[in-house]
Amino acid sequence: MKSILNYYRDHGFKYALDDVGTGFNDLQKLADLRPDIVKLTMEFPNGVSEDKAKQEVAASVVKLSREMGAKALAEGVETEADYHYLTKMGYELFQGYYFAKPSPTPLETLNLEKDGRPEHLHDNSRV
Repeated sequence: MKSILNYYRDHGFKYALDDVGTGFNDLQKLADLRPDIVKLTMEFPNGVSEDKAKQEVAASVVKLSREMGAKALAEGVETEADYHYLTKMGYELFQGYYFAKPSPTPLETLNLEKDGRPEHLHDNSRV
């Protein structure tokens, strides 16, 4: 698998390692594959702003990402408090219901306010 990923990287592709923080994608796999993006599995971002155990896992993943030169992505972000907590922690990329719900057609754009909140949170007609 490593040779395939290196081939794609040599041809300009970037790749992410999903579900980091679970037993499936452990530290050894991170070290071996050296992904461009490390995705914190969705059970940790949800409620991270108030849960010490989740904070410790999220901090470990962002620290490892930085040490490897990868970007940290938090999936499953559902609240403004968790988004701001993860941003302060150093996460750069996000996925989750806080930004948009699943849709049959892809979003063309996601407009963010200066404070990082999705614009639709200010639009009461879409609530």
